[in-house]
Amino acid sequence: CGQPLHAFDLDTVADNHIIVRTASNGENFTTLDSKVRTLDNQMLMICDALKPIAVGGVMGGENSEITDKTTSVLIESAYFQPSSIRRTGKKLGISSDASYRFERGVDIDNILGALDRAATLISELTGGTIEDGLTDVYSSPISRKKVMMRYERARKIIGVNISDNDMVSLLTRIYSAKIETNTDSLIMEVPSYRVDISEEIDLIEEIARLYNYDNISADLSSKFPSGITLAPEFEKPVSRDRIRTFFTERGFNEIVTYSFLDKQQATIFTDNPIELANPLGEEFSVMRPSMIPAMIRTVERNLRNGQTMLRLFDLGKTFNRNNVQSFIPGIEEQEHLCYVQCGFSDNENWSTKTRNVDFYDIKGITEELCLSLNISNYTFVSHSPQRIFSANALDVLCEGNLIGTVGEVSAEYLSLFGIDTLIFAAEINLSKLYKAKTIERKYKPVTHFPAVKRDVAFVVDSTIEVGAIQKTLVKSGGQLLQTVRVFDVFEGKALGEGKKSVAFSLTFQSPERTLVEQEVGEAVTTMVKEVERTSGAKLRE
Repeated sequence: CGQPLHAFDLDTVADNHIIVRTASNGENFTTLDSKVRTLDNQMLMICDALKPIAVGGVMGGENSEITDKTTSVLIESAYFQPSSIRRTGKKLGISSDASYRFERGVDIDNILGALDRAATLISELTGGTIEDGLTDVYSSPISRKKVMMRYERARKIIGVNISDNDMVSLLTRIYSAKIETNTDSLIMEVPSYRVDISEEIDLIEEIARLYNYDNISADLSSKFPSGITLAPEFEKPVSRDRIRTFFTERGFNEIVTYSFLDKQQATIFTDNPIELANPLGEEFSVMRPSMIPAMIRTVERNLRNGQTMLRLFDLGKTFNRNNVQSFIPGIEEQEHLCYVQCGFSDNENWSTKTRNVDFYDIKGITEELCLSLNISNYTFVSHSPQRIFSANALDVLCEGNLIGTVGEVSAEYLSLFGIDTLIFAAEINLSKLYKAKTIERKYKPVTHFPAVKRDVAFVVDSTIEVGAIQKTLVKSGGQLLQTVRVFDVFEGKALGEGKKSVAFSLTFQSPERTLVEQEVGEAVTTMVKEVERTSGAKLRE
C-alpha cells in the first residue's frame, strides 16, 4: 500500500512512552547508519521519555534498532508533511526509502490499515502476539481537497470534444468521488490516496488518461492530416546555435580563428588568393579560402601541449574569387563549418578498451549533423586525393552539389605543421547546405507487429562502392523494408583477385500486420536480382 513503517525495540523505549518534538539547534543524534547527525530546530524528532529515538519520517536511531535479541516491537505508522521531510532529508544528506515516500505524500486515511496489516503479518509469520494498546493521535484532521475543473478548458487542452457528462462519468467510475456539477465546471473531492491531484490541470490529465491516449491521438491526426511537425523555427537549419548545440552535445569544443591566412598556405587552395591592402603581418596577409589551415594549426598547438584527444569545431567565413553578385564584386563570402577528431575515441576506462578515432567517426558525425538539420538528400562519393585530404576521404554531395569533404587529412599536408598523428577532419559549406530541401519530421507510431530480419551477402568487384549497393537495396526493397545495414566487408584469396564480399542485414516490418515468409522472400529475391543487374554482383551462398 506504500505506507512507510518503522519498528523500534520496545525494550529500549523509556517508559513505553512516545513524544514528538522538534530538535534543538546543534543537537547530535546517531542514526541507523551509525553516523552522527547535527540537527536544527526545524527537524522533527520521535522521542521516548528520556531521549530521541528517530528522525521523524527520515531514519531511525541506532539506540532503538531491532537486533537479534529483540523480543518486543513497537511499530510506528505516521503521516508527515512532505515539505518538512524533504527539507530535513536534504539538510542531513539522507534519502531513505521512507523519506522518499513521505516527500511525495502518502494516504493519510491508510495509516491505521497499514499498521494493522503489518502487525497481523508479524504475528502470523513469527508466532508473536499483538498486545492491546493502539494509540492513535489525529488531533487536527486534514480536510479533503476540492479541485475545480472547467469543461471547456479540459477540451481545449486535450484537443478532443469530450462531453461534460462523459468527463463526470470517467471520474466517478474510477474514484467513486463526490463530484459537484455546474453548468460549465465540476468540483471533485479528491480521494486521500491521490495526493498528486491538487490543481485543475491535474484533473485534466486524469480525464485524458482515462479517455485513453490512443483515442486522443486518432482525433489529433484528423485535425492535423500532415502529422505532428516541428515548429517553423526548427524546420530550417539557419541557426548557428543549433549547430553549436549539436557539437557540444557530442563532446566537441568550439574554437574561433582569424579570417586571415599567410599567402603560402592560401595558395594550396587557390591560385589567386584575396590579398589585404594593409595586413597585420605576413601570417595574416590574405583572406582565408578555407578553414582547414587555421584548424590544423590549432590542433598542432594542442598536440604540442600534450592534448592528444581532440574534438574541435569552428564556424566562420571563407573568401574566394568568383563572378557572383556580392557586396564586393567578384568576391564570394560563404559560411563554412570545420571540425576535427584525433586521439582516442573516448576516455580511458578500466572496464573497456579504448580505440583511436577513425574515418567512420568523422563520417558518422557528418551523417548525424545532416539528420539533425532535417536534411536527407545527401550522398558520399569518392574523393580525388589532393594535398589536403588523403585517399581515405569522401566528398559530400547535397542535391547533386558539392558541399564539403570528410576524411583523413593527408600526411603530406600535416607535415607542413610538423604533425605525425592521424587527423580526421571535415569542411562543410553551410551556405550551400542551408539551401537544401529539408524533410518534414512526422510522428510515426511504434508498430506492435514483429520485425523480420534477413541477411544477404554479395561478391562484387573491389571497385564497386558499398553505398551504391545499399542504395539499390533500399530503392528496390518496397514499403516493407525498414533498414539496410552493412555488417561485414571481406576480401580474400578465396573470393578471387579484385573481388570483395559485402554482407547486409535487412529488416522488414509492417505497421498493420504480421508478415508472412512468402512476401519477405519475394522482396529479398527482387532486391537480389536488382543488385545483380546493376552492379554485376553475385549472391554469396
